[in-house]
Amino acid sequence: MSPEEEWEYACRAGTSTRFFWGDSEEDAGKYANIADTTYEEAISSSIFYFDTNDGKASLSKVGQYKPNNFGLFDMIGNAREWCIDKYI
Repeated sequence: MSPEEEWEYACRAGTSTRFFWGDSEEDAGKYANIADTTYEEAISSSIFYFDTNDGKASLSKVGQYKPNNFGLFDMIGNAREWCIDKYI
């Protein structure tokens, strides 16, 4: 298993929905510090943002959002995830 596959397995935590928290983009702000409406308002240069609002336009402290089904926090968002494998 490649590092990217390991990360995806850990992040998805046994789910088959669009996101590990379900299919709702609006719930993203409960699980991750992502580029959202708060970020878009503060930066005004975001190419893509989620239709949610976590109240933070920049980095946040670790463990501030809900964990996935494996109990892992901060699997997405806050900073980019980097996985190096043979496909990159």
